[in-house]
Amino acid sequence: MNILFLGSWSIGDPLTVATIYPNLRILDGMDVVAKIIFITIERKSVFPQFELQVKNAKVVHVPITPARLGLKILDSIADFISARGAVVEIAKASKIDLVIARGAPAGAIAYLSWRKNKIPFLVESFEPHADYMRESGIWTAIDPRYLFQKRWEKKQIKYATGLMPVANNYKQVLIQDGVPSEKVFTVPCSVDFKLFNLPDADKGTLRLEYDIPSNAVVGIYAGRFGGLYLEDEAFAIYKAAFSSIENFFLIILTPAERHEWVGHRLAEQAIGRDRFIIRAVRHEEVSKYIQMSDFAFATYKPGRAKAFLSPVKLGEYWACGVPVIMTEGVGDESEIMQNTGGVLFTLNDINSNNLTPVFQKMKKLLATPELDKTLRALALTLRNQDFTRSAYKYFLQSSGE
Repeated sequence: MNILFLGSWSIGDPLTVATIYPNLRILDGMDVVAKIIFITIERKSVFPQFELQVKNAKVVHVPITPARLGLKILDSIADFISARGAVVEIAKASKIDLVIARGAPAGAIAYLSWRKNKIPFLVESFEPHADYMRESGIWTAIDPRYLFQKRWEKKQIKYATGLMPVANNYKQVLIQDGVPSEKVFTVPCSVDFKLFNLPDADKGTLRLEYDIPSNAVVGIYAGRFGGLYLEDEAFAIYKAAFSSIENFFLIILTPAERHEWVGHRLAEQAIGRDRFIIRAVRHEEVSKYIQMSDFAFATYKPGRAKAFLSPVKLGEYWACGVPVIMTEGVGDESEIMQNTGGVLFTLNDINSNNLTPVFQKMKKLLATPELDKTLRALALTLRNQDFTRSAYKYFLQSSGE
């Protein structure tokens, strides 16, 4: 089969590296796959080189660079028009048999292309993206982007050959809404265990490199602020951590353009400059920082649709043996974390300035014997790539018949 794989993020985006690259490697190793055209949408004129690092790679990267029109909504329209045209043209020229889209925004482009060429398409990491954006305050209920994305998600549900939600929570909703069960295959966001399962790492040695005290209790946040993620509330949580935990030290991994802003926000909380570090690192370097930490933060904005997420960082934290403080109601893992894996908090905990119990629970959890082994086993069970391999085998065989 000749496959066109469509992503809606830049080639250098951490989500591309963390969630698409592993899947391309799986497809590359499948005998049924002859060629893969990998399309990304590049919003800047300069972007990193594509390096999949596999033997006898079948993957060819084709970047799409739509014109920038100066307004987000116009740029979004340009993205869709350019990408749809490219997918239709490339699919015809390369005799594509199947389109695989990563995420519902890319799935919208796949659907619009399907209207033109009727090439079957799969949507992996299929989630209610429009609802995420509305719940997070990024789009309103009358925003054209919300209205179109919502409509296109309904079309994907109807016309896609297969849907791969990342949470069983959403699979059950889809089936209850009438989607045939054989069309839905849950595939949680997987972890590259070669990068993130390093049990022999020496935490003390790693900390020495960054002048982090050996007796510090280190918390880490890897991600962005705003959008789907808490902003003001996240810094309230950090402040509570410094108040609740003796010798607390904070690591924040976030894009470089936000470093000055993050430093200013921490200073507003009267957090000393010697009690935190801020870094922008490549995906393959993240595990080193997690390894030197004791626990992590996963601070998502709450919302009904957040139950359908599968945070890739959560799996990476667990793979490194690190428990997580996470927003209640996020993904399938929120229920799991009632018993193990971390501690949940709510916005009410923040608004009522009642986060001390959260950190007391975390300190108790950190004292659990062999916690790191338990969490690594949890990650291996819930976030391994066998889910992806099984889904590809199932859908590609069906499409090839």
